Amino acid sequence: MDEVIQIGLKLKMLEECGELRIVYVEDLGAKALVMTNTDRFCIAIDPSLSYEQQIKELWHEAKHVYSHLNKAYSVTIAEKEAEEFSNIAAKHPEILLGLRGQ
Repeated sequence: MDEVIQIGLKLKMLEECGELRIVYVEDLGAKALVMTNTDRFCIAIDPSLSYEQQIKELWHEAKHVYSHLNKAYSVTIAEKEAEEFSNIAAKHPEILLGLRGQ
């Protein structure tokens, strides 16, 4: 649970300082993805997903951003960690809502 809060706070800080944007893109070709250009990130989410799936995908991509900022890693390990993390984080939508100020 601490990791969920830690990653949520980091993303909130990145969003507030303009280093992270979260956008909704139709026909994305994936459920969600993260793009970066060294110091800025954009998480794109398919708006046709259910609300619950959007939350899970947001957490999945959040873990990728956080991992990218904190260590070098292999893509295989990163995917496994992000999937495991998003399954845990998605069970606590109140954290994300609290961080977004809603």
